[in-house]
Amino acid sequence: MKRDAAPLACLTAYDATTQTGSPLTGDPLALEVQERLFDALDTPVSGGAIGSLFSLGLSTDPTSGQLSLNADTLSGLLASDPEDVQSLLGGSTGIGDAFQTVTDNLLQSGGPFSSATASANGMLNDLKAQYDQTSDRIATQMDTYRQQFTALDAAMAQMNSLSTYLTQQLSGQG
Repeated sequence: MKRDAAPLACLTAYDATTQTGSPLTGDPLALEVQERLFDALDTPVSGGAIGSLFSLGLSTDPTSGQLSLNADTLSGLLASDPEDVQSLLGGSTGIGDAFQTVTDNLLQSGGPFSSATASANGMLNDLKAQYDQTSDRIATQMDTYRQQFTALDAAMAQMNSLSTYLTQQLSGQG
């Protein structure tokens, strides 16, 4: 069965016409989760007449990724082979076990979600450190400007005083 990006298309798509991406465009974790879940959905089960969920009447729309179920197919199999349906869904090698394994692997310590969380936290810490360094640099520069302004203000006051003195001296000699 062909795999496509349709199930997460609304979150991972890129619109070339408007040159805009969705929130998870290019996100490797989203694509990995999609692939692993599809693999679990498509897990073949041996030992019974029903080999996969798709044999139960499950199908996916290739454009939207929407799952649908043919109720007639499922009803027919439930009537004719209820043990095989049960084995497919809940047996030790069934779809339920495959989904449990996928979710355990995705959520385990050191798995994709914890790695992505650690990476995001590391990036956040780096950004905070950069922000703190920039804030410190700005504060230091502001202190330097204040000192320069104070010195300039004192020099201007001295110049104004000298100007007033010279104006008085020149006025008196005229």
